[in-house]
Amino acid sequence: MLENGIELIRNQLAQYISALKAEFSVGMILPTDKKEVTPQKNITTQPKTTMDPSIETSSPNGLQKQSPNPGVKIHTTKLTCTEKFLCAVEDIYKVLTDKNRVEAFTRSSVQMEATKGGKFSLFGGNVTGVFLELEMDKKIVQKWRFSNWPEAHYSIVTMNLSQGSDGAVVDLVQTGVPDKEVERTKQGWKENFWGRIRQTFGFGINLF
Repeated sequence: MLENGIELIRNQLAQYISALKAEFSVGMILPTDKKEVTPQKNITTQPKTTMDPSIETSSPNGLQKQSPNPGVKIHTTKLTCTEKFLCAVEDIYKVLTDKNRVEAFTRSSVQMEATKGGKFSLFGGNVTGVFLELEMDKKIVQKWRFSNWPEAHYSIVTMNLSQGSDGAVVDLVQTGVPDKEVERTKQGWKENFWGRIRQTFGFGINLF
């Protein structure tokens, strides 16, 4: 009878221990011979932006880089001439810089501001430019163009004035005249400037 009681106790202890083991092992991951796998969190991938080398980029100052534009090449010629007038040098200077006198010999409305940086427009806008330098009775320098010349293209006109023994002398040098406009420009100076000045003011008539 005692032996039966001991056997009963052993069986109950074995069941109790088995129950404890089962409860303790719930939720546990037991080691195995295989490599341990670590659970990973969910990862959201962002698309990687790559720059297309064909797209223009911006410079550090924020301005878009642009390929240099060489513009249109214009072949030009330099014109020179020397004109003599039967007057004092101050008279020819005034004729070339005074609005009323310029209107008299061009016979047209004139816009003119004879100061450094001042603009002028002659012959109804057919000749326009800017005064770059003015030295009274000695020198006049202008940016000068015909209206039909390539856009924004100007020649540079330099007129040096001096007093000769028999009148005033104008030495003109004009650089940057388009090759196709050389003859027209020459004739323009001869007929519409020098010829008309002599005719209008009598600077070609020797009164003595």
